[in-house]
Amino acid sequence: MHDNKYILFRSTRDVIQAEKLAKSHLFVFTIVPVPKHISAECGLCISIDSTKASMLSDFLLDHGINCTIAES
Repeated sequence: MHDNKYILFRSTRDVIQAEKLAKSHLFVFTIVPVPKHISAECGLCISIDSTKASMLSDFLLDHGINCTIAES
């Protein structure tokens, strides 16, 4: 079993755009509130298997959606 990582965004709008784009390319993840121990400007983030986090982050960045990866 792998740990999850969080992909953080600057706004809720970015989260929604990322969700639509990532789902259309069959990434498996969940939208969750940003954990309290992680500081972020937006209250929502993507939780994804740690083995897929970099792939999704790179994909989103390539499509113009700014994001960062945080450890769980």
